Amino acid sequence: MFLTCCFSIYFLHYRFIHAHNRKDLPFKLAINHLADRHTTELRRSRGRLVSKGYNGGQPFDTSDIDPADVPDEMDWRLQGKLVDNRHIFTESTWYYM
Repeated sequence: MFLTCCFSIYFLHYRFIHAHNRKDLPFKLAINHLADRHTTELRRSRGRLVSKGYNGGQPFDTSDIDPADVPDEMDWRLQGKLVDNRHIFTESTWYYM
């Protein structure tokens, strides 16, 4: 049963990738090592916990922020806050731009 489930998930991802690549878009998809995993398995392996309602977080206090101090533009790439966008991972596929 487990192998049948993994194969069916793999086959669905395989068909999705090939259908996407036939669209002649500027980027292509490829199979990776996570293609046979279900979304719930990936969430569990990444440690994603789903809260069942309000978690007790406090609201963000904006009273001490002066709008004049906020810059009009900010490039997060120059500060090293963003990863290279040519390799974007989404669940079971990689986008290569």
